[in-house]
Amino acid sequence: FEVFDQICAEGLELLAIFHSHPSSEAYPSARDLELAFYPEAHYMIVSLMDEEPVCRTFRIMDGEVRETGFVLDKEG
Repeated sequence: FEVFDQICAEGLELLAIFHSHPSSEAYPSARDLELAFYPEAHYMIVSLMDEEPVCRTFRIMDGEVRETGFVLDKEG
């Protein structure tokens, strides 16, 4: 919670929350939906269940999941 307090105190914006799913697909789980307290944030989930990792991003608002995708800039 310290990080979120610091973001607020410094006037920063929470853009994304990242986590991995070691043995399931890159899609929000029921637990992820329960813990989605920041509707303005993108939720980036990386699945490690296959040999090649899969990364997907979502917005979660009022329990509704919408995939957003992401784009790397020229430097990324």
